[in-house]
Amino acid sequence: MYIFPRANVITLILIASFLLLLNSPGCIGKVIRVPKDEGTIQAGINAAANGDIVLVAPGAYFETIDFLGKAITVQGENGAEEVIIDAGGMGPVVTFASGEGRKSIFKGFTIRNGVAGVGGGILCDNASPTIKYNKITGNQAFDSGGGIGCIGKASPIILSNSITYNTAAHGGGVSGGWDSRLLFVLKDNAITENIATYGGGIYYQPLNEIAYVKVVNNTISRNTSTDRGGGLWFCGGGLICGNKIEENNAAGDGGGMYGSGALVKENLFRGNSASDGGAIQVWDLILSGNHIVDNTAVYTGGGVRSDGGVTMVNNRIHGNHAGSIAGGVFVFEWVWPFPPEPEPCPYGITNNTIYSNSDGQGCAGVLFDTASCIPQFANNIVASNEGGGVCASLSGTPECWHNNVWDNLGGNYLGFPDPTGIDGNISADPLFSDAHLHIADGSPCIDAGTNNAKTLPYTDFEGDSRVIDGNDDGMALVDIGADEYTPYDRAGSGLES
Repeated sequence: MYIFPRANVITLILIASFLLLLNSPGCIGKVIRVPKDEGTIQAGINAAANGDIVLVAPGAYFETIDFLGKAITVQGENGAEEVIIDAGGMGPVVTFASGEGRKSIFKGFTIRNGVAGVGGGILCDNASPTIKYNKITGNQAFDSGGGIGCIGKASPIILSNSITYNTAAHGGGVSGGWDSRLLFVLKDNAITENIATYGGGIYYQPLNEIAYVKVVNNTISRNTSTDRGGGLWFCGGGLICGNKIEENNAAGDGGGMYGSGALVKENLFRGNSASDGGAIQVWDLILSGNHIVDNTAVYTGGGVRSDGGVTMVNNRIHGNHAGSIAGGVFVFEWVWPFPPEPEPCPYGITNNTIYSNSDGQGCAGVLFDTASCIPQFANNIVASNEGGGVCASLSGTPECWHNNVWDNLGGNYLGFPDPTGIDGNISADPLFSDAHLHIADGSPCIDAGTNNAKTLPYTDFEGDSRVIDGNDDGMALVDIGADEYTPYDRAGSGLES
């Protein structure tokens, strides 16, 4: 009798285990082809079990589909340009309403002509599927989510889709929030040419403080709001990072973005327009490392209108215009009744570069109207604005530390005494070296800031370390402005290329 060596026995056991796993239900499912195996996409879904793939051949399919809670992949065989689902106005094109999770995957389709109360193109009702590589266009929702509408505890992953020409009251492109409690992700999508009353591109409004959303690396452009939030209406916890938010329009407030509660980081806001807050109208959030350029407001805050509680760090704000006042930044902080002796605000406006903005009334850089608390304004460059540099209304004056305020038409400081020469404030050419507003060797801003500023950043707008000894005097002090000088060449923040 032959006895197998121990090593061979182990090998045979491993092979047998692998074969059992390979053939186990739900591991590797079957492929159901439409229309070869089943005549319609919905028939393919009906026939599928968890783990199966419904593979749809090129063509136009006039139907609506429902995933029915199944953890399956429904996939257009040759991608969105060749596989179309047309709902003909008969409801959402695609429905997820039976608790679907991440393993319910919809990809590679054009979906169009969906009409519904919520989710004209795709409805996620208490479901969290994966939606990727689709073209979602020409859909309508009477309430929310013209392209994709998410309600209940929906927390989908929405990845690399083109979401265009959709309409709704809330969120022409995408709407979400409500009772979401998990991670809601929008990444690498093109969300363009959508229309809504609130949030032309995206509308996000959770009903609880647990919800969290990531809006990352999307192009959000040429969307329209007939009220507020041309690109985004966003009120809730989350991260808005690395997006190109361009050429959106709001008839009311916040051409690029309107909202609160998020970390808004390293985005490009360019060419947006609104009545107030051409690029951004926000409160109670953090603006960090954004490039805010060439935006327009009819009235106030061509670049940014802050309505209280906004920390601003490392932003470059330039080339913006307000028809009335505050071409660059309008800081508004009113809480009624006014305190008899305002205390320092809990937030800071630190290490920003506010350059070459314009307005109609002579305060083009930054205007403070802050009766409720005293904001700290530290380590900022405010230069070459076509109107006053730093202005204060009668209701409030900022605490100015270590700023470089220079060459502003009509005066560097208006409405309160000029602090130049006091508390580290200077007035000198910052010596920008390029269009990205890096400071050059020899700039008076190098090592001229204060390390004691509120919300002092650890890096500059493009990730260079702060604080370093930039002038080799043996003492490391932060630079003034959004850039920390380093002796090597840099190409900018990456979003402008």
